[in-house]
Amino acid sequence: MSRNILTLVCMLTCLCIPTLSHGLCPAGTHSSRMNGTKPCLPCPAGTYQDKKGQNVCKLCPVGQYQNKKGQTSCTSCPAGTHGTGKGGKHIGVCQPCIAGTYQDEKGKWLCKVCPVGTYQPKTGQRTRSACLPCPPGQYQPGRGQKACLSCPSGTYNSLRGKTSCTPCPIGTYNDKSGKTHCRPCQRGTFQPKTGQTTCNICPKGQYQDSVQQAVCKICPKGTFNDKKGQKSIKSCTLCPKGFFQHKAGRTSCIACPKGAFQDKKGQKACRLCTPGTYQEKTGQSFCTPCPPGTYGKQVGRTKQTVCLPCPAGSYQDKAGQRSCQVCPKGTFQPTKGARTCQACPKGTFQPTKGQAFCRSCRKGTYQPKKGQTACLLCAKGTYQDKKGQSSCTLCVPGTFQPSKGQTKACASCPKGTRQPKSGQSVCLSCPIGTYQNKTKALVCISCPIGTFGTKKQQTTPLACRPCPAGTHQNKAGQRRCIPCPPGTYQNRKGRGACLRCPAGTYNNKYGQSSCASCPFGTYQPKVGRTTCVSCPKGQFQDRMGQTSCKACPKNTYNNQKHAITKDACKVCPKGTFQPYTGQFTCLKRSTK
Repeated sequence: MSRNILTLVCMLTCLCIPTLSHGLCPAGTHSSRMNGTKPCLPCPAGTYQDKKGQNVCKLCPVGQYQNKKGQTSCTSCPAGTHGTGKGGKHIGVCQPCIAGTYQDEKGKWLCKVCPVGTYQPKTGQRTRSACLPCPPGQYQPGRGQKACLSCPSGTYNSLRGKTSCTPCPIGTYNDKSGKTHCRPCQRGTFQPKTGQTTCNICPKGQYQDSVQQAVCKICPKGTFNDKKGQKSIKSCTLCPKGFFQHKAGRTSCIACPKGAFQDKKGQKACRLCTPGTYQEKTGQSFCTPCPPGTYGKQVGRTKQTVCLPCPAGSYQDKAGQRSCQVCPKGTFQPTKGARTCQACPKGTFQPTKGQAFCRSCRKGTYQPKKGQTACLLCAKGTYQDKKGQSSCTLCVPGTFQPSKGQTKACASCPKGTRQPKSGQSVCLSCPIGTYQNKTKALVCISCPIGTFGTKKQQTTPLACRPCPAGTHQNKAGQRRCIPCPPGTYQNRKGRGACLRCPAGTYNNKYGQSSCASCPFGTYQPKVGRTTCVSCPKGQFQDRMGQTSCKACPKNTYNNQKHAITKDACKVCPKGTFQPYTGQFTCLKRSTK
């Protein structure tokens, strides 16, 4: 009874002390003696015992705690915390992970450190993702940091999670901290170093027309620039005319010395005055030319005395020349210092250059133009018996000259020839159908009408032959006669026309001396005909060369053409009659 009461009290007060079981204290308890004389005591808070029969309890390890007695294990500190010591009796021994750290596991005595390039601004973080990458413009070289550092001026960072910042490259700068990119040096400035906070201004004599450059561009030779910070090559002013600059990157130009010039802008050097010119002043864009009629042989001269007059036989029509030009062939110049040469006058010539006079044309030659190098031979059909002439004398009509360059008069045309024009080299043969029985004739005499000629260059009228019978010629001066055409004839010689065939005849050929009579059964009432007409039905013709046909008598008929006898007219058959002549049918008699 007393043992049951004790058990009930133990259960109600939870102060029951475990009793030995088979001589061993259970897990969660301990006993200072193991002989059973001492009770088994529960492990106090902050401890545990996971084995039976132990005489001491174990302290909760770092990272764990136990706020109850008689426990066989400790409770792990939650994620985001870490333990501060052994034997923890309550959760307070689990401290939150500080900023810059985290803990994604339970029961750990240390927190994990955020890696370089990240930061963690909060406490008690439970995951690796709580470590945030440093944003662009910042960096973090250390671990376990609660904040990132801003990139200092002269550097930049365009990426996340970086452990350092990059120095601004050449041609760029950064005048503020925490930047994600560097600013390019603007036109007119440059930066040759990295990690800079400003850009340098381009000095005089230089420029920069692009951004983000490490150096300035140098103004080229022939230009200058007297201002800083220039942004375009246009700021490199071309050296004006009369000046030069042989070095690049200069702030001024140099004046051309005496005896030199420069006629273009932006040049690297001056030019020496060329032969035929001079210059007495500095900074000039041109040299003074020697006047026309003179020349100069030396370069870089500073006085006008360098100009010399052109000698005779030469000239100079332009200013500033290094030599004179010899008078060309066909010209001359008798004086010094001339600007032009004179053309040789008509009737003269000059075959050589650089002469002071011209030569006269000899006999048999001429020159119609000025400024010629040779005289021309008088052409065929002309002659010249004097010197220095501008033309030759033409042969008069009726004469000729077959050779060039003649000095004597022209010859007369012989018989059988003529020449109607002046200045001719040959006489013309009298053509066929003509003749000429005198010399120096202008024209030939034509053979008369009704005649013809067979050869050219005839000297007598006997050369004209009469046209034979059957032909004619109605024009003078002909080489042949014309056959009489069909329908005509000519029965005599030497006639100018043909005769028409009379009525009752015909001719169907050319060149006939007579016409043929129309045959039996035909007729021809007209003149000049080439055929005869057949007698029609009801008629006949029993004679040749007739102009009409004969009619069949009354009570007869003829139903065929070309009847040649009266027998062709047949008597009308019985029962018919014909009251008219020249009929080709008969009429029936009436039966009433």
